[in-house]
Amino acid sequence: MNKRQNNTDHNNTDNYRLGVGIIIVNKAGQLWLGKITHYQQWQFPQGGIEEGETPEQAMYRELFEETGIKSHQIKIIAESKKWQTYKYPFSFHEFVGARQKWFLVQLIDDNAVIDYSLAKEFVDHRWVSYWYPIRNVVYFKEDVYRKVLKEFSRFVIKRKPKF
Repeated sequence: MNKRQNNTDHNNTDNYRLGVGIIIVNKAGQLWLGKITHYQQWQFPQGGIEEGETPEQAMYRELFEETGIKSHQIKIIAESKKWQTYKYPFSFHEFVGARQKWFLVQLIDDNAVIDYSLAKEFVDHRWVSYWYPIRNVVYFKEDVYRKVLKEFSRFVIKRKPKF
């Protein structure tokens, strides 16, 4: 198996930027979606993994930098089984796309203050229904969003028992 096929290996051998994606769910089952600075587009918090960082460490750092939410204000619900990839439709440094490990986190602090001032990645946010992001995010990320939302749905969507 080569490194591209091995989803547990996050070595970057094929020019993809290694990173994390974060889906924040509130107690009502809504997802946090941020409006990207300088664009009329929306996405979940995400970012690169720095040298020597684990995906989980990167998730906590990116979450704080992009939203102001601190590690003690959330609980990790799930981590994606596979690394998800997408290609950029434009040139981004030396990378052709991104390879991301995704996390589903529960916001457990009702008093958490959203603060965009650190990374200035977002200018606004909204809480949306579970499947809303699939058709309302940056177009080249739709497939990844569909996959991770499908994988994490069992943790958020409560199914009524059939009698």
